[in-house]
Amino acid sequence: MTARPARIVVLAAAVLALAGCATGPDPGAPRYQTRIPEGSVLVLERALELPPGRARVYLQGGRVAGSASGIDRFEPSCSFGLERVGDEPLVETIEPDRFRTGAARNRDYADSSTTVGIGLARSTVSFAFGIGFRFGVGGMGDGSGSERLEIPLSSPRQPQVDDLTCTVDRPHRRGGRLGLEAIQQAAGDLVRVELAGDDSDDD
Repeated sequence: MTARPARIVVLAAAVLALAGCATGPDPGAPRYQTRIPEGSVLVLERALELPPGRARVYLQGGRVAGSASGIDRFEPSCSFGLERVGDEPLVETIEPDRFRTGAARNRDYADSSTTVGIGLARSTVSFAFGIGFRFGVGGMGDGSGSERLEIPLSSPRQPQVDDLTCTVDRPHRRGGRLGLEAIQQAAGDLVRVELAGDDSDDD
């Protein structure tokens, strides 16, 4: 009669081990990334086509990701946003250009959910005797949060290009600040950033 509970314990341990081994954001990535000082220059190296009728184009893994629905929210992604000027229609292409950056803003959004999985929101494993284990990568009950970086952009050649916004969801709340490293990871060689001045302050 004791063999069945023993098997259940072994199965539970295996499930939790798999959760810990699941892929996700690099735990060694810096929590506080390099700031983008106001007056820096963001260089778009190649033209970006916007989806029809959309005012934002997304980048992830060095490629154009199309709509937000194609984004893995647990990996950094960035998007260029448009703002209509007057009554003119929104442009369909953002051309290669040099954009001056305004004051970057970092925001954090907490998720009240107690557990978060990777890719899927959460996973539940139920056993025959009716006890379920709900787990999340990064620890049980840690919850999650989103980090967001908003950088105003300006170019006299393309006045409709309004901002670069980068986001990532963390599988557990650990705090941090997105910056240059997130842009590099999301945009790859599509975007280059020339930092203004010396930004060595990590406060």
